[in-house]
Amino acid sequence: MTPKEIYRMRSEVLKLSQEQFARLLDVSVKTVSRWEKGEASPTGLYEEKLLKLREIINNQNLLNSLNLIMGGSLGLFGASMFIGGISNILFLAKAGYSEKILDTLSKLLDNKNN
Repeated sequence: MTPKEIYRMRSEVLKLSQEQFARLLDVSVKTVSRWEKGEASPTGLYEEKLLKLREIINNQNLLNSLNLIMGGSLGLFGASMFIGGISNILFLAKAGYSEKILDTLSKLLDNKNN
């Protein structure tokens, strides 16, 4: 992932501080800062976690797009059946519930790593 993609994911999509993002990925704030500035690149497990986060976000965007195409007919049933626990992540980010996002994403990342 590029530095710009990492920055946008953290600050614009998830609305997390560098400290919160670092806690989510289990790295230092300095590491997040270096990734965003292009001074270092995530590798190994951290690159995998970032790619999984992007997949989660893309799945949420897919759900939103499908719901619009279907005129909102996916509703709660579609959200819970199609994607499950990530259906509210972007809503929570827009509403400023960063701790809830951290908790939800941590659970999803742990689940995907098992």
